[in-house]
Amino acid sequence: MRKGLWGLVALVVWGGHSLRCVPAKVTPEETTESSPGLVDSPTESVPESDSDADTDSDTDSDADSDADSDADSDADSDADSDSDTDDTGTIPVEDPVCDAPPIPEPVDGPDCITREVSCGESFEATTLGGTTLLGGEAYENWYCVVAPEAYAGSERVYQLDLAADADVTVSLESPCDEVDLMAVRWLYDDCPTESSTSASRCEGEADVGDDSVLADGEAGDRWLIIVDTPLGVDTPFRLSIDCDDK
Repeated sequence: MRKGLWGLVALVVWGGHSLRCVPAKVTPEETTESSPGLVDSPTESVPESDSDADTDSDTDSDADSDADSDADSDADSDADSDSDTDDTGTIPVEDPVCDAPPIPEPVDGPDCITREVSCGESFEATTLGGTTLLGGEAYENWYCVVAPEAYAGSERVYQLDLAADADVTVSLESPCDEVDLMAVRWLYDDCPTESSTSASRCEGEADVGDDSVLADGEAGDRWLIIVDTPLGVDTPFRLSIDCDDK
């Protein structure tokens, strides 16, 4: 009998006992070798299609995530950039007098005096073309200001004569370069010089930017209003004189 055939049962009488022969279990390999005429049944394969489907699903998820991220990033960046650029505030505009300074006035005299001024007057002028008789040493000697600078450039000196007692406020605007302001009570006919020590009173301000001084004037006083450049750079300025009667 061939090995591998099923269904054959033989009863053998041996010593009064019957034995049942059970066919041995045959492996697939043995079946193939022993039964060349039989066709192997198709082997069930692992469902790779499920794995592919999962992979495709992951790919779709990545694509969606990338698209959303790019769109949000671009939108936020553009919106913030435009908003910040628009909110920059106003741009400071340079004072027109800096580009078109006044024509320098002649020094009418006597001596250092550019001209006489009066209460209530306001005007634009420039240090260019002024005198160079005064400097830091004189302003310190008169206790106008503590003058760390040399004041080596040109100064403008204006004469104010008071007919009555008045509190005099002199205001100086310096929109372009730095200028300082001094008001000196001077009772002499000739102008002071760098070495003069005869000023009876001086009010001065040397802060950065606009300056203002208040003088306690009396009838018959002669005040010299001095506009000087601490760094020696000629520049335009605005000057105004206000008097309040006592």
